[in-house]
Amino acid sequence: MNKQSFNQKPGPQPNFQILAKLVLRKWTVLAVACGLVLAALAAAVTIWAWEPSYDAKQFVQIRQNREFIALDESTNKKMDPKRYLAPVTSEPLLRALLTEQAIIQRRPTIQVEDLQKMVRYEPIGGELYAIICRDQDPVLAAVVSELATQELLNGINEDRQNSLEKLRQKIDQKILTAQADVNNLSDKMRDLNERRMLAEPGDPTRADPSGLIRLNRESDMDSSQDEMQKLEITLVQKKLALENTEEEFEAVMIAPIVNGSPILAAIDDQIRKLKEERANVIRLGSGHPTVVNINERLVRAQQNRSGEKATLMESTKDEWIENTKAQLTNDIKSIEMNIERLRSGIQADKSEIALLENEYKENNDLDFAIMQLGWERDRAAENLSYWNTELSNVSGKQLADFDVTLFGPGNSTAVPVPTKPVEQYPYRLLAVICLPAFILPFALAFLWEFKLQRISHPQQVQEQVSSNLLGEVADLPTRYQSASRLSSQKITKQLRLYEESVDNLSAIMMHIADAKPMTFSVTSASSNEGKTTLSSQLAISSSRSHFGRTLLIDADLRSPSLHRLFDLPMQPGLVDALSTDATDSLLGDVICSTQIENLDILTAGKLTSSPRRYFSGPSWRRLLDQLRQKYDYIVIDTPPVLAASESLAISKECDHTLMCVLRDVSVTDSVKRAYERLTAADVNVVGYAFSGVPQYEYAIKYGSYEYNMS
Repeated sequence: MNKQSFNQKPGPQPNFQILAKLVLRKWTVLAVACGLVLAALAAAVTIWAWEPSYDAKQFVQIRQNREFIALDESTNKKMDPKRYLAPVTSEPLLRALLTEQAIIQRRPTIQVEDLQKMVRYEPIGGELYAIICRDQDPVLAAVVSELATQELLNGINEDRQNSLEKLRQKIDQKILTAQADVNNLSDKMRDLNERRMLAEPGDPTRADPSGLIRLNRESDMDSSQDEMQKLEITLVQKKLALENTEEEFEAVMIAPIVNGSPILAAIDDQIRKLKEERANVIRLGSGHPTVVNINERLVRAQQNRSGEKATLMESTKDEWIENTKAQLTNDIKSIEMNIERLRSGIQADKSEIALLENEYKENNDLDFAIMQLGWERDRAAENLSYWNTELSNVSGKQLADFDVTLFGPGNSTAVPVPTKPVEQYPYRLLAVICLPAFILPFALAFLWEFKLQRISHPQQVQEQVSSNLLGEVADLPTRYQSASRLSSQKITKQLRLYEESVDNLSAIMMHIADAKPMTFSVTSASSNEGKTTLSSQLAISSSRSHFGRTLLIDADLRSPSLHRLFDLPMQPGLVDALSTDATDSLLGDVICSTQIENLDILTAGKLTSSPRRYFSGPSWRRLLDQLRQKYDYIVIDTPPVLAASESLAISKECDHTLMCVLRDVSVTDSVKRAYERLTAADVNVVGYAFSGVPQYEYAIKYGSYEYNMS
């Protein structure tokens, strides 16, 4: 990967699914404990500050008046309770309650906005509805509910009177309209009777009283139209025959001319005889003089026949075509004249039929029109009588489109003071407050991890660093659990799984090397990311598996730790080898052997000056050249890249460099900056190892293969 392509990568883009899994894995226990404490505190404060509320209810019954609905067509057939109960929450009604002394005595500072929050209405079931007032003061709630109900009933009575008066006005208007309809229809009937007097059966103006003349004319017109259609078809056929006269001559006249001409008949007889004569001598061969002579005579006879036929056709063609065209032309003219005559007759019939139809309709529809007007006048009279009757009924009744009555003991407007609060405890409020309090620690943990951007999945590294994942290393079995809590068999199984993950990584590293010896460094972005453990385990795996001498060098001079892992003296070590010219005898003194076959260790030694001084000169390169002559594999534990500048100088002289990324510890930004520094220094970073993978996740992802030691 080149530097230019790496610098073009975008900034960290956190994967929220991976981040959520990290938060649940690392913070669940602490977040649950803190969430329970916060939820308990929130619940305690809520219960301490909570004041119970009381609902005072007044029940009303609303019924539709079917008789009124039948009279008033504008009334909605379906009852809408909001239309009748909405005024109880309106500002005018509630403002009228502010002058009531009973309310002022209980709460002098109450406002209309407070009453609007307190008063509401709800359906109870069927025709019952409840006018409810909710407040912490039960007495005030009962007073407000009672007074609001009384104000609502007063307003409803006024509406009933108004609606009744409007109904009377509508009925009066209906009566006037019905009377006008009766008078209008009577006038129309009188006018039609006067016209009918002039159109009696004996009146000469009735040209076709029975309609028979019109029917006969329609029958004649239909016959003329059929005849005209037939003539039009014949006309089209004649015109086509006129256009195709010459072609018709060719098709029609050839057969009579050929069959009836004596000359052609004689020639055909001659040709027949020649063919018979040729058939008798054909056995002599086609080249025989007699056969050739017969063929020549036969050809001349056929040519003669063709000439005679053409002469006969030419002599009769012109005369036949001229006669045929003349006959067709005369026929076409005759047909066109007949068509025009029929068309004129049809047009005359149409005009006469239209006149007869108008006269018949005008003269004979008078009786039906008078009879229809009579029916309409009778209905108008019945309608007038109906509305007169309804007016008398309404005048004696107090009708309204609905009836509102109180539903309670004695139908009284008094509202009992409630004794039980709406809620004994504010369960909903507790849920609303305690749930965010419980979730708050998880949210804070999520924000904290979002800010740190710790790596918990290889995908996060691959999204920011264009480097290869060489392998994942399982976690040590005692990282999360005490060894005393695990059986020896389970510990052995987990240790084998850990060793197998290291061996897989070691095998990949060894295959990367083109040839022995190979020198590779193990580094990390920051400290405490498992590079020392990983380098030591890779060295052990290399010495055991690849049958070559392996040297493990502790190049972390600032914080050496390999001597403690292998229980070796820290000095003399690498510092002593770099301070003087490293001879074979000196290397034999500073390099320590171990109980592991083919594995030697070069400890750090005692640091006396800046670590960079030891690696900036040629001493480090010369030392590596000498060590390559003695060892097949050299594993170097280097300092963190971001914390120690000498890490770049150490890794630059190595064949390959492996970055260590520790799950849930390494930070995305740190790994990215470390990789940038290594690539900028021309260090050959072959990839990274993702360590700290839980045992169960590694087993699920890569499988677990048991040893059979029997």
